[in-house]
Amino acid sequence: MTGNSGFPKSLDISKAIDKAAGAEREVVGATRLGAQQQSTGKYGAWGDGITPTAPATDAAKRWAGWGTALKPAYESIILAMKPCDGTFAHNALTHGVAGLNVDGCRIDGIPPSVPQPEFRPNGEDSGHAFGAGVGRIAAISNNAKGRWPANVILDEDAGAMLDEQSGEVKLGGRHVTRNRSESYGGAWPAGAADYPNDTGGASRFFYSAKATKDDRNSGLSESNTHPTVKPTELMRYLCRLVTPPNGVILDPFCGSGSTGKAARRERFRFIGIELEAEYVEIARLRIGRTKPRRQTFF
Repeated sequence: MTGNSGFPKSLDISKAIDKAAGAEREVVGATRLGAQQQSTGKYGAWGDGITPTAPATDAAKRWAGWGTALKPAYESIILAMKPCDGTFAHNALTHGVAGLNVDGCRIDGIPPSVPQPEFRPNGEDSGHAFGAGVGRIAAISNNAKGRWPANVILDEDAGAMLDEQSGEVKLGGRHVTRNRSESYGGAWPAGAADYPNDTGGASRFFYSAKATKDDRNSGLSESNTHPTVKPTELMRYLCRLVTPPNGVILDPFCGSGSTGKAARRERFRFIGIELEAEYVEIARLRIGRTKPRRQTFF
């Protein structure tokens, strides 16, 4: 039994005791709608209506308020790889796999352009903590491709909360840097630096999966009954991050096929494995009716 994030649902121990004893519990309140009935169309919304009841046995009264799980406030994504066969370069040339597709997963938005002092090979400013000897001049943080992807992914609600806490940089805003004497032996300039084309809150530095209202049921004539449907856009991002061009994605727990949809959209080959026949059919329909993106790798 799992919740909408794939974590175990909390079992009401008091109810379980009464059920085992065959005792009928008294209804003490109106049935509250479950998440599925209240859903705004966001991914992962699920659950049946909850009817408040009172413990019927002394044992159930003793264990009232006890459960078996905490709220899943954070969902981890484990990124792992088989040890390299030599170096990453050798892996890339020999096996066609290596590293992460950074450019393919950069964060959208115009990056700030912050002028930096010249880094001189063995120059007078020997205190430069970063870039010494590189010889690059000015605007080294400017990258027109977008921001470097982070190891944290936000949903829309978390992104909005982060922006509320951080505040927003307005167009043409300024960022005050630390005094030169306080910054890594003088590696960074003092005073204010312009961010002429950069706006928004702190969430702009992170990828945020956008959940659409029709994502869960796309390609289906009836509602998707799988309890932990993942947003296709999130899975597209993760597929791009680790899969080389024309690579194969294996999902041993296919569920309702969100990863397969993502792989098809990104023009990757896909192998899905699922135990439940009901979900196999749902995945087949969702994946089969997904159109590949128009872009090609070459």
